[in-house]
Amino acid sequence: MNKKLLYVVIPVLGVGFLTAGSALAHGMWGGADSAQDFATRQQTMFEHQAQVLGVNADVVKNGWAQGKTLQEIAQDNGLTQEQLQEQMAQAHQTFMQERLQAMVEKGIITQDQANQRLEFMKEHQAQGPPQERGRGFGWNK
Repeated sequence: MNKKLLYVVIPVLGVGFLTAGSALAHGMWGGADSAQDFATRQQTMFEHQAQVLGVNADVVKNGWAQGKTLQEIAQDNGLTQEQLQEQMAQAHQTFMQERLQAMVEKGIITQDQANQRLEFMKEHQAQGPPQERGRGFGWNK
């Protein structure tokens, strides 16, 4: 075997083994969680989606089991795309308010900083997703 080829093949194999070991350490699908952790996260997701749609979590679970998107489940339950977007925006704002308030209570940020961030979010929400506005820190505007 050519020595130059060995200098390429051995490092590639080594990186492959390291990557495989890392993947195994983090679980088969990228997370180090158990089936129970996954189930808990899914249940939380179903509950949040049901709250946004104003339906029972079983409605979301049934739609999910049938392969429907959140938009399709919303439409099946009489919500327009605009209504869904509005409800999702409100749910996101509530979520962020809770998280920012927790940061204030832990002394990570001030109440003034939390208020500024909420104002920033409200101003930029109407502009669409970040990919439509640039990268967020002035890159590629």
